[in-house]
Amino acid sequence: DGPFGDPGLAVNGVRGGGAYAGSTDVFSIGRWDEGHAWVDLGWSGQRVTDGPGDDFVVFENSFATGPGTCFMDLMIVSVSADGEAWATFPVDYLAKDESVYSNVLEDWQGFAGRTPVRLHEETHPVDPFDAALAGGDGFDLSDLIASPAADAVWAQGVWAVRLQSAGAVLNPDTGQPYVHDPIANGPDIDGVYGRYLVRD
Repeated sequence: DGPFGDPGLAVNGVRGGGAYAGSTDVFSIGRWDEGHAWVDLGWSGQRVTDGPGDDFVVFENSFATGPGTCFMDLMIVSVSADGEAWATFPVDYLAKDESVYSNVLEDWQGFAGRTPVRLHEETHPVDPFDAALAGGDGFDLSDLIASPAADAVWAQGVWAVRLQSAGAVLNPDTGQPYVHDPIANGPDIDGVYGRYLVRD
Protein backbone atom coordinates (compact mmCIF):
# COMPACT_ATOMS: atom_id res chain seq x y z
CA ASP A 1 0.00 0.00 0.00
CA GLY A 2 0.97 3.65 -0.26
CA PRO A 3 3.19 5.48 -2.74
CA PHE A 4 5.80 2.72 -2.86
CA GLY A 5 3.42 -0.21 -3.33
CA ASP A 6 3.50 -0.26 -7.15
CA PRO A 7 5.76 -3.09 -8.39
CA GLY A 8 6.03 -1.31 -11.73
CA LEU A 9 8.41 1.10 -10.04
CA ALA A 10 10.96 -1.73 -9.77
CA VAL A 11 11.05 -2.21 -13.56
CA ASN A 12 10.58 1.28 -15.03
CA GLY A 13 14.25 2.27 -14.97
CA VAL A 14 16.54 3.51 -12.25
CA ARG A 15 16.20 7.04 -10.89
CA GLY A 16 18.66 7.29 -8.03
CA GLY A 17 18.76 10.20 -5.64
CA GLY A 18 22.56 10.48 -5.56
CA ALA A 19 25.04 9.77 -2.80
CA TYR A 20 23.16 11.50 0.01
CA ALA A 21 19.48 10.92 -0.84
CA GLY A 22 17.32 7.88 -1.46
CA SER A 23 15.21 7.52 -4.59
CA THR A 24 11.42 7.79 -4.43
CA ASP A 25 10.94 5.88 -7.73
CA VAL A 26 10.93 2.58 -5.85
CA PHE A 27 8.87 -0.48 -4.98
CA SER A 28 9.04 -1.37 -1.30
CA ILE A 29 9.17 -5.10 -0.60
CA GLY A 30 7.99 -4.39 2.92
CA ARG A 31 9.13 -5.30 6.37
CA TRP A 32 10.47 -8.73 7.19
CA ASP A 33 7.82 -9.21 9.92
CA GLU A 34 4.82 -8.54 7.68
CA GLY A 35 4.90 -11.73 5.60
CA HIS A 36 6.03 -10.35 2.23
CA ALA A 37 9.78 -9.96 2.28
CA TRP A 38 10.95 -10.55 -1.30
CA VAL A 39 10.36 -9.79 -4.97
CA ASP A 40 11.33 -11.79 -8.06
CA LEU A 41 12.35 -9.90 -11.21
CA GLY A 42 13.10 -11.12 -14.74
CA TRP A 43 13.93 -9.81 -18.23
CA SER A 44 10.87 -10.37 -20.48
CA GLY A 45 11.86 -13.40 -22.52
CA GLN A 46 15.60 -12.96 -21.99
CA ARG A 47 18.13 -14.48 -19.62
CA VAL A 48 21.27 -13.07 -18.04
CA THR A 49 24.33 -15.24 -18.65
CA ASP A 50 27.76 -15.34 -17.02
CA GLY A 51 30.36 -13.11 -18.66
CA PRO A 52 33.38 -11.06 -17.64
CA GLY A 53 32.80 -8.93 -14.53
CA ASP A 54 29.43 -8.24 -12.95
CA ASP A 55 26.46 -9.78 -14.74
CA PHE A 56 23.73 -7.72 -13.08
CA VAL A 57 23.49 -4.75 -10.74
CA VAL A 58 20.89 -4.21 -8.01
CA PHE A 59 19.83 -0.63 -7.27
CA GLU A 60 18.10 0.04 -3.94
CA ASN A 61 17.91 3.48 -2.27
CA SER A 62 20.61 3.54 0.38
CA PHE A 63 22.34 6.84 1.00
CA ALA A 64 25.59 7.95 2.60
CA THR A 65 25.55 9.25 6.16
CA GLY A 66 29.30 9.88 6.43
CA PRO A 67 32.63 8.53 5.17
CA GLY A 68 32.15 4.79 4.62
CA THR A 69 28.73 4.72 6.33
CA CYS A 70 25.24 4.52 4.86
CA PHE A 71 21.62 4.17 5.76
CA MET A 72 20.88 0.70 4.36
CA ASP A 73 17.97 -1.71 3.98
CA LEU A 74 19.94 -4.81 3.08
CA MET A 75 18.97 -7.75 0.89
CA ILE A 76 20.02 -11.32 0.16
CA VAL A 77 20.22 -12.04 -3.59
CA SER A 78 19.33 -15.34 -5.24
CA VAL A 79 19.01 -16.39 -8.89
CA SER A 80 17.13 -19.14 -10.66
CA ALA A 81 17.11 -20.76 -14.08
CA ASP A 82 13.49 -21.90 -13.75
CA GLY A 83 11.78 -20.00 -10.90
CA GLU A 84 11.77 -23.14 -8.76
CA ALA A 85 15.34 -23.87 -7.63
CA TRP A 86 17.33 -20.92 -6.29
CA ALA A 87 21.07 -20.36 -5.88
CA THR A 88 21.93 -17.71 -3.27
CA PHE A 89 24.97 -15.48 -3.36
CA PRO A 90 27.18 -15.92 -0.29
CA VAL A 91 27.04 -13.13 2.30
CA ASP A 92 28.96 -12.34 5.45
CA TYR A 93 28.21 -9.79 8.16
CA LEU A 94 31.59 -8.75 9.53
CA ALA A 95 30.70 -6.53 12.50
CA LYS A 96 32.56 -7.36 15.70
CA ASP A 97 29.22 -7.93 17.46
CA GLU A 98 26.81 -9.46 14.93
CA SER A 99 23.85 -8.94 17.24
CA VAL A 100 24.20 -5.17 16.78
CA TYR A 101 23.49 -3.29 13.54
CA SER A 102 26.44 -1.55 11.85
CA ASN A 103 26.02 1.23 9.28
CA VAL A 104 29.54 0.62 7.94
CA LEU A 105 29.16 -0.39 4.30
CA GLU A 106 32.15 -2.76 4.31
CA ASP A 107 30.68 -4.80 7.18
CA TRP A 108 28.00 -6.19 4.83
CA GLN A 109 29.87 -8.30 2.28
CA GLY A 110 27.80 -9.81 -0.55
CA PHE A 111 24.55 -8.05 0.37
CA ALA A 112 22.54 -5.80 -1.95
CA GLY A 113 21.22 -2.43 -0.83
CA ARG A 114 24.63 -1.26 0.37
CA THR A 115 25.69 1.36 -2.14
CA PRO A 116 24.00 4.71 -2.93
CA VAL A 117 22.55 5.07 -6.43
CA ARG A 118 23.89 7.81 -8.69
CA LEU A 119 22.38 6.50 -11.94
CA HIS A 120 19.26 8.41 -13.03
CA GLU A 121 17.60 7.67 -16.37
CA GLU A 122 17.00 11.34 -17.21
CA THR A 123 19.48 13.46 -15.25
CA HIS A 124 22.51 11.13 -14.95
CA PRO A 125 22.23 8.41 -17.64
CA VAL A 126 25.57 6.67 -17.13
CA ASP A 127 26.67 3.09 -17.75
CA PRO A 128 24.88 1.05 -15.03
CA PHE A 129 27.93 -1.24 -14.82
CA ASP A 130 30.32 1.60 -14.03
CA ALA A 131 30.20 1.34 -10.23
CA ALA A 132 31.92 4.68 -9.63
CA LEU A 133 29.44 6.60 -11.79
CA ALA A 134 26.25 4.58 -11.30
CA GLY A 135 26.48 3.16 -7.78
CA GLY A 136 24.43 0.08 -6.97
CA ASP A 137 25.67 -3.38 -6.05
CA GLY A 138 27.06 -5.65 -8.76
CA PHE A 139 26.84 -9.46 -8.80
CA ASP A 140 28.95 -11.91 -10.80
CA LEU A 141 27.37 -15.31 -11.46
CA SER A 142 30.77 -16.94 -11.13
CA ASP A 143 30.64 -16.08 -7.40
CA LEU A 144 27.81 -18.55 -6.78
CA ILE A 145 28.69 -21.63 -4.77
CA ALA A 146 28.35 -24.83 -6.80
CA SER A 147 24.97 -26.54 -6.38
CA PRO A 148 22.36 -28.03 -8.73
CA ALA A 149 20.59 -24.64 -8.89
CA ALA A 150 23.87 -22.82 -9.60
CA ASP A 151 24.81 -25.40 -12.24
CA ALA A 152 21.48 -24.76 -13.98
CA VAL A 153 22.07 -20.99 -13.89
CA TRP A 154 25.57 -21.38 -15.35
CA ALA A 155 24.22 -23.65 -18.09
CA GLN A 156 20.93 -21.90 -18.92
CA GLY A 157 21.23 -18.34 -17.62
CA VAL A 158 19.20 -16.41 -15.05
CA TRP A 159 15.45 -16.50 -15.56
CA ALA A 160 14.75 -14.49 -12.39
CA VAL A 161 16.52 -12.65 -9.58
CA ARG A 162 15.08 -12.82 -6.06
CA LEU A 163 15.67 -9.89 -3.70
CA GLN A 164 14.85 -10.77 -0.09
CA SER A 165 14.98 -8.58 3.00
CA ALA A 166 18.03 -9.62 4.99
CA GLY A 167 15.98 -9.14 8.16
CA ALA A 168 13.85 -12.12 7.08
CA VAL A 169 16.87 -14.44 6.83
CA LEU A 170 18.70 -16.14 9.69
CA ASN A 171 22.33 -15.21 10.22
CA PRO A 172 24.09 -18.57 10.67
CA ASP A 173 26.58 -16.98 13.03
CA THR A 174 23.90 -15.92 15.53
CA GLY A 175 20.88 -18.10 14.75
CA GLN A 176 18.79 -14.91 14.63
CA PRO A 177 17.60 -12.80 11.68
CA TYR A 178 20.19 -10.38 10.33
CA VAL A 179 20.03 -7.15 12.31
CA HIS A 180 18.77 -3.94 10.71
CA ASP A 181 18.77 -0.22 11.22
CA PRO A 182 16.21 0.63 13.93
CA ILE A 183 14.25 2.90 11.57
CA ALA A 184 14.46 0.64 8.50
CA ASN A 185 11.11 -0.51 7.15
CA GLY A 186 12.13 -2.86 4.35
CA PRO A 187 14.16 -2.53 1.15
CA ASP A 188 13.00 -0.25 -1.66
CA ILE A 189 13.84 -1.52 -5.15
CA ASP A 190 14.74 1.04 -7.83
CA GLY A 191 15.70 -1.53 -10.45
CA VAL A 192 18.02 -4.30 -11.63
CA TYR A 193 20.14 -4.07 -14.79
CA GLY A 194 21.45 -7.21 -16.51
CA ARG A 195 23.95 -7.72 -19.31
CA TYR A 196 25.08 -10.65 -21.47
CA LEU A 197 21.38 -11.15 -22.24
CA VAL A 198 20.27 -14.03 -24.47
CA ARG A 199 16.81 -14.78 -25.80
CA ASP A 200 14.89 -17.35 -23.78
